[in-house]
Amino acid sequence: MRRVTFSDGKFILELSHRKDGEKTCWIPVQKKTFWPVIGSPKQESSASLS
Repeated sequence: MRRVTFSDGKFILELSHRKDGEKTCWIPVQKKTFWPVIGSPKQESSASLS
């Protein structure tokens, strides 16, 4: 499980849920996930409203 924190629409912190022995804790994620995910834009078919 991951927890992502935003401030003013900007990504500021990402934590990962990890079980360490009997206790469960949140740790900072070393490899950041950029949000929104950058990828090729979806090509949507243009619909006619006639």
